[in-house]
Parts: sequence; structure tokens; C-alpha cells
Amino acid sequence: MAERALGTDVDANISTNGRAEPNAEQIVRLVGIGPRLGARLIDTVMIGFLSMLVAVMAGLVGQFLGMFSSNVSGWGAFFTAGAGLIFSLLYYISAWTKTGQTLGDTLLGQKIVRTDGSKLSVGNSIVRYIGYLISAALLSIGFIWIAFDKRRQGWHDKMANTVVIPAEEEFSPGQAVTFVAGDRGSTPVWIGLWVILLLVAPGALTAGLLTLGPFVDMAIKALRGG
Repeated sequence: MAERALGTDVDANISTNGRAEPNAEQIVRLVGIGPRLGARLIDTVMIGFLSMLVAVMAGLVGQFLGMFSSNVSGWGAFFTAGAGLIFSLLYYISAWTKTGQTLGDTLLGQKIVRTDGSKLSVGNSIVRYIGYLISAALLSIGFIWIAFDKRRQGWHDKMANTVVIPAEEEFSPGQAVTFVAGDRGSTPVWIGLWVILLLVAPGALTAGLLTLGPFVDMAIKALRGG
């Protein structure tokens, strides 16, 4: 009888502490539209500056190729605009895949993860970047959606199955999780700022990159004495 009682106690401990016991539900906070706007502002400024540097170098290549073509300025504009887009693509994909954080996200203490808590793969990151372009192209509605969605997901988040959470939050695939918005919702001010950023910033960046083509063209002609 004593042995059976002991065995019963051991079995009870195993059932309580073993793997069969379901994980306790964890509350995971979601980052609201305000901090996400701040992170994108930081990234936009940084990408704009670095893209200009990359575009200048790419523009020089374009001008070199343009020496063998009648459309010199066209080659310069093509390479500068292309360099800015490629740099932006590589920046976001590498950041999301490696740590889930861009520079803006790191400074504001937030990160991007999949809805099961796992890191983004290269494929997930590419899908999310494509979602960025779609969200911006359609009057930024895909970004404004964050303010009203229960999981604070924009269209790009839904496409890539991602959420934005505080950097210190951790949860694992298979773990029972309840997502809770970390803000009280959005305000017209936040929505207005999103619209300004997503409509004005890409246009300004593109215009800046395109103007580098003629600028580099003039620089090359000056160096050649022409």
C-alpha cells in the first residue's frame, strides 16, 4: 500500500511538472501606432541620408556607362533611384531577419516577431516589405489600419503574420498567448502624422534620389572639363 501511495505521488508530480501540463497563458503587450510612427520617422531620415551616399556611388557608375550612350542623364537617374530602393529593401530585410529591430525600433524599445513568437525568416521579411509598399501606395490605409486593429497589425503585418511588441517581451511557439494593446487606441493626430509621413516622405526621397542623376552628370562633366 505504501509503495502504491508513493507511486501515486510520483505520478501526480510528473503530471504537474511534466511536459504534458499545458503552458500557462501569457499576456503580451502590443505596441501602438505612436511609437511605431516614431520608429519609422527615425528610419526614414537614416535611410534617406545613407541612400543618398549609396546613390552617389551608383550614380557615378551610371555616368560611366552613360559615356557609351547618348542618354547620359538617364543612366545616372536610373542608377541613383535604383540604389535608393535596393538599399531600403536590404536594410529592412536584414534588420527584421537578424534581430527584428531596425534602428528606430531599437531606440524606441520595440521589435517585430511572428504571431507565434518566432523570428522572421528572409521570406517573411520580403513579404512584409512588399506589404509596406502596398500599404503606402493605397493612401497609407494599410498603416492607419494599425490604429483600429485589435492586434495593432497593419496590412504588412497581416501579410507576414507579424506583430510589434516591446523589446523585453518574449514568448515561444506553441505557448498560449493573449495579445493586449499597450495603448488606449489612436487619435486623429497620430493618424494625420502617419498620412503625412507615408505620403510625403517616399515622394521626397524619390525626388531627392532622382535629382542626383543630373547632379552627378554635371560633376562628371566638370571633372572632364566639359
